[in-house]
Amino acid sequence: MFPKKQKTNTKHKYFMKLAYNQASRALGNTGENPAVGCIIVKNNELISLAHTNFNGRPHAERIALSNKKINFKGSLLYSTLEPCSHYGKTLPCTDIIKKQNIKTVYFSKFDPDRRSFKKAKKKLNKYNIKTFENVDKYVRDSFYKDFDIRKKTNNIFISSKLATSKDLFISDKYNKWITNIYSRGRVHLLRANHDSILTTSKTILKDDPMLNCRIDGLQKYSPKRFVIDKNLKISMRAKIIKTANKISTYVFYNLIDNN
Repeated sequence: MFPKKQKTNTKHKYFMKLAYNQASRALGNTGENPAVGCIIVKNNELISLAHTNFNGRPHAERIALSNKKINFKGSLLYSTLEPCSHYGKTLPCTDIIKKQNIKTVYFSKFDPDRRSFKKAKKKLNKYNIKTFENVDKYVRDSFYKDFDIRKKTNNIFISSKLATSKDLFISDKYNKWITNIYSRGRVHLLRANHDSILTTSKTILKDDPMLNCRIDGLQKYSPKRFVIDKNLKISMRAKIIKTANKISTYVFYNLIDNN
């Protein structure tokens, strides 16, 4: 799969890029856990790959090493994030790595979770498994920006979307959109990569949007929908209400106390 004479650093960055490609498939759909990609390489050949499962479990490393038909002994493991080393709802990924006789582990970023931070390296070294961190470190900072913010500040990561014309108008009475198919496609990808989307009743009443992802193959990753509607003005015929049985939808309103 990869030329044996290729420079070592280039080779590792290449395989880590493949791991990030896997991680990107789960971005925004792993619950409280980060999206992680993992690939297994043996004799310069890719033999297994995986990403964190929907809602965060199983972890990418566990899935990638679960194929009983593959002999993983002496393989190299590339993970976008430091493998977990603590006991939680499942066994640590470091134990699975040891059990499958992995030779070397490469990862891009230390896990900011205090239960695992810099512990996998120590644990794997005790098992005589070599570890190398900070592979393709320039990608990690942007990819895990949301996870870092949540772990370090206990705040959520928010992306805002605003469509305006050059003269800073948001619409006119003649055109349905002031955007194009490319920017709208980008918005749908953002929806697939985020846990939830927030809007107001004003947008619902004016545009009657679905607020889902309509990219082929990604529809199931549509975000939870939150609407601020203090006076409950939204019609029961609105698309967002009629599809609430398919996509989780929440409406925030004022509760009037008659007492």
